[in-house]
Amino acid sequence: MPTPVTRENSEWISALRQQGEARERAVADLREILVRGLRHGLRAWLEPDSASLESLAQESAQEAVLRIIAKLDTFEGRSRFTTWAHKVAIRIALTE
Repeated sequence: MPTPVTRENSEWISALRQQGEARERAVADLREILVRGLRHGLRAWLEPDSASLESLAQESAQEAVLRIIAKLDTFEGRSRFTTWAHKVAIRIALTE
């Protein structure tokens, strides 16, 4: 399993605001980080190997990425960007 990409907060924001390959890489990296976190975080509610956990993690991560990109200006930088992104993703998953 590849090591998750690490970026500084400003690097995430900059990459996600760009167009083209840099943004595509950042979106793919963020989505993978969120799926991993959701798989772990949702185990308290769903069986670890269940198809419903995987489906919920994938769908919630996708929705979270879209919402995060739309709300980049609301990120205040008081935490790591990925911590904020995980919070968004978990809230989406738990409302499902």
